[in-house]
Amino acid sequence: MKFIFTTLALFVSFTLSAQFSCPDTVCAGDSINYWVQNTPGSTYNWALTGGGTLINAPSNQVAINWGQANGTYTLTVTETNSQGCIGNPVVCLIEIMQPVVQVLPIANICQDSPAFNFQAFPAGGTWIVNGNNSGGLFNPLTPGIYNATYTYTNIAGCTTSAGTSFTVYPLPNTSPVIHD
Repeated sequence: MKFIFTTLALFVSFTLSAQFSCPDTVCAGDSINYWVQNTPGSTYNWALTGGGTLINAPSNQVAINWGQANGTYTLTVTETNSQGCIGNPVVCLIEIMQPVVQVLPIANICQDSPAFNFQAFPAGGTWIVNGNNSGGLFNPLTPGIYNATYTYTNIAGCTTSAGTSFTVYPLPNTSPVIHD
């Protein structure tokens, strides 16, 4: 019986702490729900410093629409019980880890020029050229306007894309030499 009670106490403790898991890492533009265990009769005051927009703040839970700026933000909740006693604030540090992507521009080139690799930072993303995965390599065999998009996902699972456009000019079609 002692073993079952200990296991149950550990499970309950883990479940409650998982409800307000901090610190947290989010991506720019995410909408995330945060909450604390609800105590009947209590009210909750949520505050966010640094960025993002609080939604549904008067209860034991809040939704936040995160902005675009990387950085660390502070989410604080303070509970007031039905007797009017104000508890200690619970603080959560939240970091937006949106990757910043830089794509090097591509100069316009002539048809049949040597194949080349696109360049972007940080490395390890995916290149899509006019809707097709290029693997980062481009061979300018066909004239036209090309749109290259680089998409990178960091270790936090945040994704950013950036792109560039360039033109492949056709080779001149010189007529045969004529003599009289």
